[in-house]
Parts: sequence; C-alpha cells; structure tokens
Amino acid sequence: YIILLESNMLKNYSIFSRLIHKMILNNKKVLDLTYDLEKKLYLKKIKKKKFNFFFIVGLSRSGTTILLNNLYESNAFASLKYSNLPFIFSPNISNKLNLQKLEKKNL
Repeated sequence: YIILLESNMLKNYSIFSRLIHKMILNNKKVLDLTYDLEKKLYLKKIKKKKFNFFFIVGLSRSGTTILLNNLYESNAFASLKYSNLPFIFSPNISNKLNLQKLEKKNL
C-alpha cells in the first residue's frame, strides 16, 4: 500500500525530478556534502545574529499550511519550501540550481 501511495504521489513529477530526488535524498553522503558546501559558501555572508525559531504544528487539515504560507509571504519570516528539494539542507544551493526552473526551460 505504501509503495502504491508513493507511486501515486510521484505522478506529478517528471522522470528527471524523481531520479534526482531519489539519488540525493536517499544518499546521506550527498546530503552531508551539500550541507558542508552550503556552510562554506553562505555562512560567512549571513550576519551573526540571534534568530528566534518557532514551529508550526497541527493535525491534518487544521490549517497549518495556509498559516505557513501567509507568514512566509509577509516577508517577516523565512521557511524552507518544496522548491528547495532535493537539497533540503542547502537552500541557497537549491535556489541557484532550482530544478523546477531547469525543467520548464527544457519543455
């Protein structure tokens, strides 16, 4: 059942996206490497200041996604986005590569 559910969820992604996601997200060494690269390239550029964190949690269908989206769109908060996948630990690198934009250009 889980395999069937996963295959249904992946129908929205191209073969290229599925392959890249599996190659990166299933490989701890690649995730570690991109995280280390992210730190070396971008950590110095971030001003050293104290950040306050909070987490949005809730049950299914309780409005957490719309709350997250509204807070993000206010530009007062930052958040990871689905477009950061598969480089979830390196959002700056992900923004540079942005696989979704690459796919649209190739269509």
